Amino acid sequence: GLLRTISSFLIWEAMGRQFLVLPLMVMMVHLSIGDTWNYINNQQKLRGTSVAGVAFVWTSAASVVALYYQALPLAGKILAPSVVWLSIASCQWLPSRPLILCY
Repeated sequence: GLLRTISSFLIWEAMGRQFLVLPLMVMMVHLSIGDTWNYINNQQKLRGTSVAGVAFVWTSAASVVALYYQALPLAGKILAPSVVWLSIASCQWLPSRPLILCY
């Protein structure tokens, strides 16, 4: 949460303290996708659906990092480790774990 907070604050400042700007709106969509995935995976235990959902979570996170970087490179760099973490954590959901990606 700390990386999201710092980078989003920087974006908010860089965008003239406006909330309805594309990078922040995409962040809200990403957070909604992540919360939905958490509910499907951890509460409902729908493993098949949750495997497909990992792609949505990763794609939304990568989109936020790209938009943040375009708006303010420092904000994108601060948020980038979250995509690295999601890439590593996502390996547990792959049917077969490619050696290069997951080990």
